[in-house]
Amino acid sequence: VHPIPEIEGKNTPPQMNTLFQLISMNIPQAVILRQPPYIIILTANHQLEQPQTRAFLEKMVENNPVHVGFSLALSGILHLNILYKQAEYAISNGPLLDPGKALYSFWNYAVDYMVLSDMPLEEKIYACLPQLVAMWKLKQEKGDVMFRTLECFLDCERSISLTSQLMFLHKNTASYRIKKAQEFLGWDLNDPEIRRYCMLSIRILNLYEKLVDTDPALI
Repeated sequence: VHPIPEIEGKNTPPQMNTLFQLISMNIPQAVILRQPPYIIILTANHQLEQPQTRAFLEKMVENNPVHVGFSLALSGILHLNILYKQAEYAISNGPLLDPGKALYSFWNYAVDYMVLSDMPLEEKIYACLPQLVAMWKLKQEKGDVMFRTLECFLDCERSISLTSQLMFLHKNTASYRIKKAQEFLGWDLNDPEIRRYCMLSIRILNLYEKLVDTDPALI
């Protein structure tokens, strides 16, 4: 959460303590931290998806000159610095790309971030579509075929016939694997934005894997 220094037609941004207390009262299960000029909300992803939490944030933005940025969801606390950068990126770039809003999700700008950011490749992995990262890890750890199947399916412009040919699979087997991969992914591949995000994520993950295998010092 970032107070906006000057917005025409609105009052002076609220004091950090007042805003801090307001957030603490309305999102009680979250950890609220001050990191001037930001207030950081650490909470489970499902809590932010609750209608009452979303309604509170929208009302807060409506009544106070603030911007709110959301990072992607990651488990654990080892990468809080990366999540902080994602939320900060959403707040910094959201008003430029989507003027008129005040709630900005890094998800909407992840592709731009991966293309334009000079962040290390390893850090860009955490900007990839989270479900694809999970799929990629299953491939590495257990030899799971969902990641490769989805990659081939997208490369083949979502043609099941071409995917089965390139992977030397019976068409029914290819269809089953594609369905399983799409269910795991949980996003509609008919959406061109989703496909772009998927394909760039796959590119980043494959590039990272190849560079680590050839020369770890490059990462």
